[in-house]
Amino acid sequence: MLINKLYHRLILEPKLRRENRTAAEYWERQLMAETTASSNSPLEDALSWLIVAQSNPSHEGLGFDRAYNLLNKAWERPYPETTGYIISTLLECSKHAPELSLDTHAREAGKWLESVQFESGAICAKQWFIGNNQPSVFNTGMVLHGFTSLLKHQKNNEFELAAEKAAAWLMGNQDLDGAWRKHAYMQQPHTYYTMVAWALARFGKLTGNKKALESSHRNLQWALSHQEENGWVDLMNFDSSRTATTHTIAYCAQGFAECAAILEESAYSKAAFSIVAPLNEAFNQSGFLSGAFDSDWKPIKMRHKNLLNQTIETRSWECLTGTAQTSCTNWRLGEVTTSLTKEGQKMNEHLRKRQLLFPD
Repeated sequence: MLINKLYHRLILEPKLRRENRTAAEYWERQLMAETTASSNSPLEDALSWLIVAQSNPSHEGLGFDRAYNLLNKAWERPYPETTGYIISTLLECSKHAPELSLDTHAREAGKWLESVQFESGAICAKQWFIGNNQPSVFNTGMVLHGFTSLLKHQKNNEFELAAEKAAAWLMGNQDLDGAWRKHAYMQQPHTYYTMVAWALARFGKLTGNKKALESSHRNLQWALSHQEENGWVDLMNFDSSRTATTHTIAYCAQGFAECAAILEESAYSKAAFSIVAPLNEAFNQSGFLSGAFDSDWKPIKMRHKNLLNQTIETRSWECLTGTAQTSCTNWRLGEVTTSLTKEGQKMNEHLRKRQLLFPD
């Protein structure tokens, strides 16, 4: 056990950091030097890349792969969680890019998710592979988004049954106070599971399932009880620390904002606004959104452990996913306050400049 720890700390982790840094610096130089403009819109380029992530020969089935690894130049395993909400994205964007047959790709992804769904209705944690039998609340919620979007797009008995099973499993594993602990990440409650509440709200609204709507409300009320005066929401992180990535911070805000629109509850939109307001301020001050914040909304630099197990802070960093999610929340809240639409536009323009448009 000790030898294994020392091997990881002294040899493997430093090697991986060096390789990642080399790859990141290479692609950063490529991005800075890139001058060739795409003939497509940024949206079309992103959608086209997603289709490659689904249709490559790296695996059987039509789930979307977790990532393309720049170090070994290979696709990673399919990821049910992201496949779920990519389905929603494809259907939402289908009218903008009819030549990409996004509806067909969405249905194929839905069939794959149905095939890997557990009999209980749950979806596996992390990436899918044969033998991964660990159920996940968050992943099941994100796949419920996909099933619900498919149902909204076109009536289908198989997708309806899959959605009902997923929703029933989520409600059956929810604690009385509205939180999810069992089968949650690290077996801890997380306030960014407002995204799961959003999935239940969408499903409940579409199908008239009152229990799903009540379940959504319970989780949102529990999350609201953890919001502080400065807008910070405790338990937004992957663990129980008082810092969080913008990925999970924006998850929390987006869940509140989207549920406010469905459930017509102003307290939820106020909660979302209280979260994105300091993020917008930080973006405008720095020209980008830091990858993590503490509970006083101060940016956190990237951290890793040194040989003595001490935490080392390195350079500033950005989580592009978190920036995109903050943009989404600004756009939703912009339906009430137009100034937030402008914030969303600025973030989208910032993200567009970071889109890789190389021919390979």
